[in-house]
Amino acid sequence: MKTARRGSILIVDDERGMREMLAWALAQRGFEIIIAVDGEAAAEALARRRVDVVVTDLTMPRADGLALLAAARAIRPDLAVIVVTGFATVETAVLAMRAGARDFLLKPFDLEALSIRIEEICRRTR
Repeated sequence: MKTARRGSILIVDDERGMREMLAWALAQRGFEIIIAVDGEAAAEALARRRVDVVVTDLTMPRADGLALLAAARAIRPDLAVIVVTGFATVETAVLAMRAGARDFLLKPFDLEALSIRIEEICRRTR
């Protein structure tokens, strides 16, 4: 994808269409994109390389977004993780935020707002 001018993002979603749409939209805004199909693959990617932000789905096979959030915090406690889901409850939102998620968004979400939020996070971490 594109070279990281604004930062690097790990996109984690088991739905191919969502991964591709997010990857394309955020690459167009100048972010370097890394993709994983589930939380387990994402944790492996995080162990190999540094990223600025993780955008992860909540409900996935093998390792869900909450498991990934815990793994990410163990690898790098300051890593910003944004959890997105189409199946939210108040309890899951509270769990994610208590576990250290930077944001919790419901699908469908505004791509421009997500991009602005990621830019803010990247600016603060540099």
